[in-house]
Amino acid sequence: MTVPGPVDTFAAMLNRRMPSVRARRLRALLPVFLIALAASCAEPARPVAFAEFENLRKIDLTPAARAHVLEIGKGVATGRSYEKRAAALPAIYEPAARGVFLSVMRPGRRALTAFGFENSIELATVRAATLLRRMAGNEDLSALRLRADVMLSSSDRVRQEIKRSWRFDTAHNGIAFNTDPPIAILPQEIQGYYVINERGKFYYSGIKQLILERMLGRVVRDQFKETDIEIVLFDVDSFMEEEGGGVRRMIGMSEYDVPITEAAIRSSILAGADYLVRNIDLETGKFNYRYYPSRNFDSASYNLLRHAGTVYALGEVYELTHDAKLLQAMEAGLKFIEERLDGPKEADKAAGADFLAFADREDKEAKTGGAALALLAMAKHAEVTGDRGRLPAMRALARFLVFNIGENGKLESKYYYDEKAHKPFDSNYYPGEAALALVRLHSLDGDKQWVEAARKIADYLRTVRDADANVYNVVHDQWLSVAMSELYPLFNDPVYKDHVYLIGDAMVRRQVTDNAPADILGGFSSRPASTPTATRNEALVALFQLARREGDNERAEKYWKASILAAGLQLRMQFNELNSIFSCCPTRRSADLWKATGRRKFRSITFSIISARSSAYGRK
Repeated sequence: MTVPGPVDTFAAMLNRRMPSVRARRLRALLPVFLIALAASCAEPARPVAFAEFENLRKIDLTPAARAHVLEIGKGVATGRSYEKRAAALPAIYEPAARGVFLSVMRPGRRALTAFGFENSIELATVRAATLLRRMAGNEDLSALRLRADVMLSSSDRVRQEIKRSWRFDTAHNGIAFNTDPPIAILPQEIQGYYVINERGKFYYSGIKQLILERMLGRVVRDQFKETDIEIVLFDVDSFMEEEGGGVRRMIGMSEYDVPITEAAIRSSILAGADYLVRNIDLETGKFNYRYYPSRNFDSASYNLLRHAGTVYALGEVYELTHDAKLLQAMEAGLKFIEERLDGPKEADKAAGADFLAFADREDKEAKTGGAALALLAMAKHAEVTGDRGRLPAMRALARFLVFNIGENGKLESKYYYDEKAHKPFDSNYYPGEAALALVRLHSLDGDKQWVEAARKIADYLRTVRDADANVYNVVHDQWLSVAMSELYPLFNDPVYKDHVYLIGDAMVRRQVTDNAPADILGGFSSRPASTPTATRNEALVALFQLARREGDNERAEKYWKASILAAGLQLRMQFNELNSIFSCCPTRRSADLWKATGRRKFRSITFSIISARSSAYGRK
């Protein structure tokens, strides 16, 4: 005889006392009710004094210790036992206050995270795993990959005004809050729930959602309505289960180590291209420019220059794969550009001007950088398809660039259709973009006026803007680097080679190397962003190829090593299923790049495609 369970007993009572429809509805809610009831009747967590979070002694975990934490966590969370290894792994068992976060990776959903704080890593892991099991309800935790974040050290307590800027490293520092009871959140949760944005602004809605999902109770949530709060910052050792066994280390949102191989780079390229294809409207040719995963929010903002750069990038990948979907997306993006090409304003037309500009009609202006990137995109399409149908438009864009070159070679950054909107503006990068676009057009139609105009721009940058430049202060002008490396063989003038070597050497000198944290290694600042890293990498590959052609093998090797380091950072910056588990919709925007380390913002622009392709195949 089978004894009826509590759900069946309670449902039978409802069926007797209520109409059938209402009974069925309430029956469906019974598992949730009983889970909550069980949690409320469970053994209460050990009270934790906020002072216990302060000044945790720095520890280091061995690979075996990390594996054992996951073994304990997975065993307890799935109702199994684990083997104690106190003699072999004393750091896990020694009495010392320590906190452990356990998270399970759920496809298509935000990770489920529980936190335990006890008098050893073992006990904290058991506490977190027990809570995780209750939070999971009917989910099969044995089928999900487990991530652990173990507190390594922590700071003194400080008082933080909630509405003032929160100035600390949200990529690496978690926060413990002096609430009742105290709570702690991971750096990835700070960003994944949009608790603190990239400008340091605190959002109550973010902490409210986190507290709700972590089942911490309204009483904690309401304490964030005060004017200030005491906090402790902490760092963690992060790692997770590998598929098929083993442990994968993480740092911040990045994988600690990724293979920098041709296969890995090619996979990254294809994933990035697929993201672009998925985020273009083929009817309008417009990309979904920016997505905020912490808020599941698409921004309405747009950037014409980055649109053109993305179309150019799609052409680079199409050249590699000949995938028809990429060509279709590229041509839709080119259509968007063509629909925004405008001629000169009336006064210039009357004076004989004849050109087309890639115009921002809302702001009544056209950027020379936008025209240059539009020309580069069209030239790449012509190169990879053999279709020369856009040559008239390309020549008209080139005439716009030439129109804006002064007698001394200085390129104006903007052309104003309404002089009332005129504001002084000089871009460091538009002239290099223009020079490269003109060189590429010359390679298609052989018209020497384009390469002479490119030379005029390059000479101004070399002799005027960079006249007193050295390896410490020269502009890291990646576009000029590529343009000059293509100008040099046309004129065989060593001044171009020498200047791009100066820029390349400056990039290498600035690159973050050696003992840097893995998630900034290979970047060009202590807080590297994806686009500057990728465009510099494109320049390094071009300079590697130039140095090798010139027989300068030592310099070529230097640029190659720097390019590989930068490619590794780009791979770690790219979103995937592992490093996006704390976002609300982790698979929606996978394969795009982070805007910057520690800042979860997506752009449909990914110059990494260009440089990653070059890095993978430039040495052949």
